[in-house]
Amino acid sequence: MLEKQKEIFSDLLSHLNVLEMNNLVMTSDICNVLQRMEIIKRISDVVKRYLIELGKEGTIISMRLKELTKNFSKDRDMILRDYFGAKFYRIDSALSEMSFDFLLENSNLSRTLFEELHDRPISPRGLRVMGKTSLLEKDVKVLLNHFNTLDKIFDSSKDDLLKVFKNEDLVDSLIGDLQSLREKILSGKRI
Repeated sequence: MLEKQKEIFSDLLSHLNVLEMNNLVMTSDICNVLQRMEIIKRISDVVKRYLIELGKEGTIISMRLKELTKNFSKDRDMILRDYFGAKFYRIDSALSEMSFDFLLENSNLSRTLFEELHDRPISPRGLRVMGKTSLLEKDVKVLLNHFNTLDKIFDSSKDDLLKVFKNEDLVDSLIGDLQSLREKILSGKRI
C-alpha cells in the first residue's frame, strides 16, 4: 500500500515540477501533493508502530520503509516552506490534526490551507528546486530574497544574477544548473 502511494506521489511531484517550470501551479495542485504526502506520512507512522512490536523480525520491512520514505520529510518541509513560508508550522500542524476522512476531500484541504475554495494560481518561492543546484544554502537564501519566486529566478538574465552575486563564475555555474534543471524537469526526469 505504501509503495502505491509513493508511486502516486512521485507522479504528482514530477507533474508539480513541470507546472512550476511553466508557472502554472494552482492551489489544487498543492492540495493534491500535500494530501498524498500526509497519507504516506500516516501509513509510515502505522508501519513504524508495527515494526516496534515485531522487533528484530521486522528488520527487512524496516529497511524497505526507510528506502520508500528516504528524503520524504525533507521534500515535505521544502514544499510547505515554498508555498506557505512563515505559516509553515501552522500548516504542518493543521495537516497533522486533520481526520483521515477530512484529508481525503480536496475542498477541505483548500479551505483549511489556503482559506478559500476557489482554485487560484500560486507561485513557489523556489527553495525546493533551488536546493537541487550547486549553490550554497546561504546563496540560495540571497537569491530567493532578491527574486521572491521561482519563475522570476528562471526568467532572470545573467545581468540580473550578476547584480545579486557579483561573481561571474558563480553566475555562470548557476545558469548552467538552471538550464540543466529545466531540461530534466521538462523531460520528465526526477530531480
